[in-house]
Amino acid sequence: MSLLLTGATGFLGRNILLRALSEGTEVLTAVRNADKLLQQLRFEKRDPQEIQLLSALPDRWPRISPRRAVLGGGVLFERNRSDYFRTNVDWTLATLRALPPECRT
Repeated sequence: MSLLLTGATGFLGRNILLRALSEGTEVLTAVRNADKLLQQLRFEKRDPQEIQLLSALPDRWPRISPRRAVLGGGVLFERNRSDYFRTNVDWTLATLRALPPECRT
């Protein structure tokens, strides 16, 4: 089984990522700060090559076909209302459009 996971550098996302990897799940992940994710993986003594790192922007993804998706990305605070909605609404909709129809979210 493969899993698309966003927000893997956050508390919940990181724990979902580690659990999925320990279960042998193929993980595709999109994060805004790839260096932070790689540092966290090294801290957990996980090989960064265990994951497929995607751009934070869904329109830059290659064709992907995960069986499941966990969308944990987003922000609690932004500079203004427009940026908040662009990140939390527009980005989520773009992510959902990038998923194949058979992917269960």
